[in-house]
Amino acid sequence: MGIQYLGYQEFSIAARLVRQGNFSSMIQCHIFLAGCEQSLRLAANSDDCWRVLLSAGREFGFSHVALRMSGRRYQEQLDQTAVRHWSLHVPLSYLDYVQLTHRCDLPPAPIAVTALVDLLHRSLSAKAMEFAQHPHPSRQTAIDSKRSYRGAEAVSNG
Repeated sequence: MGIQYLGYQEFSIAARLVRQGNFSSMIQCHIFLAGCEQSLRLAANSDDCWRVLLSAGREFGFSHVALRMSGRRYQEQLDQTAVRHWSLHVPLSYLDYVQLTHRCDLPPAPIAVTALVDLLHRSLSAKAMEFAQHPHPSRQTAIDSKRSYRGAEAVSNG
């Protein structure tokens, strides 16, 4: 490959990423994040947002995921074996937040986590504001009212 003889550091790094398969996983990560962003944009209520967040938590290997939005709290322990962990707290509004916890011994790709946190902050902050300005009377769609979500509880705004 003639490009490697140019000596540019970027080409060397890109070639290493392709050889190690990291380039492909980075592309898959960005495709997944684009899908999450689209799903969050279409979310009609906090239950919809929770489902997207839970899916992202699983995809990125988080051991615990929590969301407080629209007067509801959601949380799910995804990995019972995590003893030592680190946490990220992402504020969405004065009351609303996302909490992500990850095992210390299984480090995720930092660029992917940064992109995820940026997406969650941007998308869920906008949704929190939208839901606060235009609250749905039941905060659920008719279909959602027939389901119960493990880990969800109503929270007083007072």
